[in-house]
Amino acid sequence: MPTKIDLQKIETVESPRTILAAHFKSLGGELPIHGGWGYSKNDACVIDKNDFSVDPEIPFDGIGLEYIFVEKRIYEEMIIFRSEGEKYAGIKWNLLEQKLTTEKDRAYDQLIFEITAFSEYDWLELKAEWEDHQGYKNSYFDAKAHEEKRHSKEVRLIREFWFDITSFHGKPGDDHEQPDATVVEADDVKDNSDDLVEKFFYDPAEYLHFLTELKELKKASASGKSIATISKENGLYKYELTWEDGRFIGEFVKIFKPIKENWKQFDKGCAEVARRLKIFIETDDLDMVPHTPPAFGNLSDEWDDYIKKKDL
Repeated sequence: MPTKIDLQKIETVESPRTILAAHFKSLGGELPIHGGWGYSKNDACVIDKNDFSVDPEIPFDGIGLEYIFVEKRIYEEMIIFRSEGEKYAGIKWNLLEQKLTTEKDRAYDQLIFEITAFSEYDWLELKAEWEDHQGYKNSYFDAKAHEEKRHSKEVRLIREFWFDITSFHGKPGDDHEQPDATVVEADDVKDNSDDLVEKFFYDPAEYLHFLTELKELKKASASGKSIATISKENGLYKYELTWEDGRFIGEFVKIFKPIKENWKQFDKGCAEVARRLKIFIETDDLDMVPHTPPAFGNLSDEWDDYIKKKDL
């Protein structure tokens, strides 16, 4: 079992907004956030859709900002704010629970993550041991013993992240807080962009982290009614968008390099999957959902065999 640890909370005079912009140049400036580091509701990170840095011509991705903040705070806690010799490496995190709570005129998103990592010393030792023996390619290398050693040196912690999402979710009691997603006629499609995840990766850095470090990543829509999941399976990505009642649309995607053309094509694919799931929701008939051309274009791979296994 991984060793359970705890870390001191970050306490800074400067705001997280200022510190993250200084430490992570890939952000391209300050995030549209205010407030604290998100350890509690009183210390919540406030995501501000109306911040001066937000381009009103671009759809606001509040959920994407949550996950960017989670990633950067984890790096701050486990690397940047730690002394030499006390830093961590091989860091991974997995969402365990997500809760939406309201209080007076505010809406809060509470995310609970399990984080695993290794001390820098242990990480380098394990890495050297694997690479020196070329891992599984070397018949003399005891991969089982290596994996047991790796598991024994892994550390684990549970972390909460609180976000004030009032600016893009709406105040409690607002008419648009609980939109009606049930529409009988497929032609009479309402705008439910807050209900469906239409864009997954926020920036190339987030994609590169998934490509190199994670096996699976999930994102919820602003309303929490849909969950998008991307995972690695048999040398491909499996992308699924699932509605709250279990209905889903998905496609296998070829692992792609983070170049501009691929990036634009993947974004288009996510939006197309959302469009197809919307049709499925509103017609309750999978035969009404387009299956061609593939949602992700030249990045797509065969999906039919996977569909058959889901007993739709």
